[in-house]
Amino acid sequence: MKRTIPIIFIFLLIFSELVYAEGTIYNSAAPEIAFTEEEQYAIDNYKELKVLIKGDSYPFSYYENGEYKGIYPDYLDNISELSGIKFTYVPYESDEQIESYFTLGKADAIAGTYGGWQGLYNVTEPYTILEYNVIARVNEDISKDKPHTVAVSGTDIAVKNYIFEHYPNWSIIPCRNINDAIKKVNSKKADITLLTSVDLQTTVSLLKYKNVKVVEDFSVYIPIGLAVSSVSCPDGLRTFFNKFIICQPLWDNEDVLRHYILNGIYVPDMFEFIIAHNEIMILILGIVLILITAIFIRWNILKRAAATDSLTKLWNREKFMKEAAKKLKDHKDKGFLMAALDVERFKLVNDRFGIEIGNQTLVQIGNKIKKIFKGNGIYAHGSGDEFLIFAMDTPENRERMNKAAELDVKINNTTNYKLPIKVGVCPVTYNDITENDITAYLDRAKIAKSKIKGHPDNGINYFTRKMGDKLNRENELQTIMRKSLENNEFLIYYQPKYNLENNKIIGAEALVRWQHPTKGLISPGDFVPLFEKNGFIVDVDFYVYECVMKMLSRRIDQKKRVVPVSMNVSRCHLNSPTFTLRLEELADKYNIPKDVIEMEITESIFSDEDRAAIKLMYDLKKRNFTLSMDDFGSGYSSLNLLRELPIDTLKIDKGFLETTDESVRSRVIVEEIISMATKINIKTICEGVETEQQRDFLKQAGCDMAQGFFYARPMPLEEFEELLDNEK
Repeated sequence: MKRTIPIIFIFLLIFSELVYAEGTIYNSAAPEIAFTEEEQYAIDNYKELKVLIKGDSYPFSYYENGEYKGIYPDYLDNISELSGIKFTYVPYESDEQIESYFTLGKADAIAGTYGGWQGLYNVTEPYTILEYNVIARVNEDISKDKPHTVAVSGTDIAVKNYIFEHYPNWSIIPCRNINDAIKKVNSKKADITLLTSVDLQTTVSLLKYKNVKVVEDFSVYIPIGLAVSSVSCPDGLRTFFNKFIICQPLWDNEDVLRHYILNGIYVPDMFEFIIAHNEIMILILGIVLILITAIFIRWNILKRAAATDSLTKLWNREKFMKEAAKKLKDHKDKGFLMAALDVERFKLVNDRFGIEIGNQTLVQIGNKIKKIFKGNGIYAHGSGDEFLIFAMDTPENRERMNKAAELDVKINNTTNYKLPIKVGVCPVTYNDITENDITAYLDRAKIAKSKIKGHPDNGINYFTRKMGDKLNRENELQTIMRKSLENNEFLIYYQPKYNLENNKIIGAEALVRWQHPTKGLISPGDFVPLFEKNGFIVDVDFYVYECVMKMLSRRIDQKKRVVPVSMNVSRCHLNSPTFTLRLEELADKYNIPKDVIEMEITESIFSDEDRAAIKLMYDLKKRNFTLSMDDFGSGYSSLNLLRELPIDTLKIDKGFLETTDESVRSRVIVEEIISMATKINIKTICEGVETEQQRDFLKQAGCDMAQGFFYARPMPLEEFEELLDNEK
């Protein structure tokens, strides 16, 4: 029963964390002090002192992260701040070094000690009193009056000096360090050693030693001060420091414990404890073995869980990608197939049958893929309804890919609802892939799959060279796009808008063109969809906005004619909380009236982003920008939107004009759109006007403006300004 308490104690210490509370025990208020002539001389001539300090005596002084820390440095830094004398710390390890440093003038002081030594230094008034516990062997009779051999650490000069002065009948046995001193007591090579309570908590533990104890009712109290060299410094310097020290509160051990040692409690390791208490060695080793086994089992469970999809119990995407890269690396001479499979319009399954049935369907698909490829590849559940497959490129596995694309998936055990399965496959060889970019080939499989989106039946599609060329083209453009924007390679073209009543320019649309120095003119059809996909369109749009506003500002300053210019708003701006603010700040920067800036939002945005687009339009209108809906009639065309949106101009899609000559229905629709817009005070403009007949029809129908090749093509700024300035 007696052994239970230390066992519980040691385990509590091992598995507990103690929180270190920062604090200070110093009084930093500078006292009002008068100095003697000798002290004033010291002040004037000793601005910096080299102070000897121990670097391994936690918490009194220790070296950490390139600087000295602990009780002594903290106190001396406080004295330095009050006195104006800077301390530079010099490490030492033995008595011999102290004598050498003081004799040769390499040191001026010692951070903390007691008494004088060989006439080399004198100690200031104490700034703390350290209580030393007497450590002796169990059952040993220790008395102050008896002669004892004392084991003392080689760097603890304070203890040596104190013993020489107060216990002349004691003899000192030098030791390398504190542990060495206790070992000498434990092995009967010394009677006692002196250790502070701090030492017993931060440096050594008596749990390691079976034969030693702390002697009760016998403590040694040693005052500690700053030792100032008698060789290199006048005594006035010591008395100068005395006047600051006596103004500070004397430290006590409770303060030391509270502020310094809570995060440094020393606990003997298991090996040390076992050596001292070998009778419980088997018990401890047994407990450790049980703990290690439990941890190992738990680690394996967590490892499997981290690699497994919780729904389908297949691998997850991260595990799949690692294993695919490993297989490719292990079979460099083989070709592989990377496949991405998903269900067309799977969201409808969740909406119609519910999430639970949707999850059951995914599990069913996962089981069918596992049945097809088991032993012939690896497979995983990605995200949503997507599944991933990686298999060696063989005729048999290509046939298995076809079977995966032909899966007959039943919904809720019925057969009257067919799920179209789409599979995109990308051939992969080690020569054109590394472990780091294997995800690029999964992306290519998804591109191949996207080409069969919307087909009514199941389908499979392989990534082709043509798709690769397009992807390479996009990657090439992405590589140079930012540099091109910095080099002003993006040009702004202006296409005039004409008033149908008088054929005068009434506005213009700003269009972006990319003129690369080596690639020539890059079509907007090549880069605009790419920029919308990767988000770079945001930077390009604001580049266009600023160029247009610079032009408008310049013309306004030159007292030249200005017409409203419309600029496109990409869907990438819809959910940006700063878009309207940035736009307004840009207009304010160039002092542009809001009525000459028209922001165009394409009608197709509303099909997927109704609420975000509507909110954006209201935010723009709130800031007094003119609003236009572009391509009206090209797809969504909700009349409710016209009722709800604060638009100023409706731009009718050019597709209507292409059929008005042959279709009475198209003519009627255009006429009704114009009539309806006029009645609700929305101006109308039709783009794509290419013939005189189209112009006349729009004029007769009451359309306000027209834009198209019949009037003018998009043109560089210089041509547009010349056209605008010369118009009569």
